Amino acid sequence: MRGILLGVALAAVAYVAAPAVLPPLGLRIDGWQAALLTLAATLVTWLARSMRPEPGHDSPRSRPPVNDGAGVADLGMWQRRLEAGRADPERFRNSVQVRLSATVAERLRQRHGVGLDSPEARRILGDDLHDLVTVPAPVVPTAARLDELIARIEGI
Repeated sequence: MRGILLGVALAAVAYVAAPAVLPPLGLRIDGWQAALLTLAATLVTWLARSMRPEPGHDSPRSRPPVNDGAGVADLGMWQRRLEAGRADPERFRNSVQVRLSATVAERLRQRHGVGLDSPEARRILGDDLHDLVTVPAPVVPTAARLDELIARIEGI
């Protein structure tokens, strides 16, 4: 509000001063034109300043990411799924194996341009990893074996 009042005051000064100051400089601007230009410049300045963050308040893009615990929650979710899958192979197939398969298929598509069902995919993944993500698992892999296979997925 203070900026608008200042703009109006400056426009009044420009209205009065323009006819006396500008003609000797070779500029032909009436008082009302000078006042209008002054108001426009003030409005633009006011808008630009109002869009800047206040001192001490960074914009969201300049702040480092905050660890809100979502990654830890996801890790806990996966641990629960794996534990439940060890007791129930069907649950492992429906919750873990399906997601691993989708992840591997996407990585193969993006990085190698092949589908999960292609012979090239079997060569890239190896028989054991390919079977894990394509054949319904009769036996749930041990935690150590699953860690090893996930490390290989990350390396694709």
